[in-house]
Amino acid sequence: MDIKFLCLNGTVFDQETRVCERVDEVDCSKSERFYNLNLELYGNNAVTLRYVDKSGQST
Repeated sequence: MDIKFLCLNGTVFDQETRVCERVDEVDCSKSERFYNLNLELYGNNAVTLRYVDKSGQST
């Protein structure tokens, strides 16, 4: 499935959070690490996700 959308000017899509963020808040070089999150959108299994903030703390 190939879905495309545009973010507002000055923002880019953050693959980890799946929302548009300011350009200076997204490290695009890490985007590929989070491609697997898209698989969870269409699966039948519930998955518990952990959020790791920028300091490395898991919640």
